[in-house]
Amino acid sequence: MLEEDAQDEELSGKPYRFAKKFPINISPNTDGQWQTINNYKVWRYKMTSADAYAMMVILEEFNLTSSASLFVYNEDKSFIAGPYTNQYNNEAQILPIRLIPDENLTLFQYFQPKIKNANPKSNPISKSLF
Repeated sequence: MLEEDAQDEELSGKPYRFAKKFPINISPNTDGQWQTINNYKVWRYKMTSADAYAMMVILEEFNLTSSASLFVYNEDKSFIAGPYTNQYNNEAQILPIRLIPDENLTLFQYFQPKIKNANPKSNPISKSLF
């Protein structure tokens, strides 16, 4: 990105961009890994951005149930954002997550109480940008 900015004449004299958007579609039904830990179903998803200094994620269609929570953290867990709960639900169903310092890896961890014969919510996160 620094090379792109250096070559872009329109950006001459303007501040460098701090991020680049990458649209992706993440679904707990098809991506990541589910585990059962104690009385919780736990979904984890790793996202890699090679050579990134930090990553910022914007979650769309964000709508958690009252018993669920979401954490986002870097690989060594030295920086943890969350828990995000249903208190963060809003009309726009968008949740921006602050910059998380890490070169390559950010992890999502979604907790949902294990309820007999209940399936996990199909899309607590359906789109993300970082």
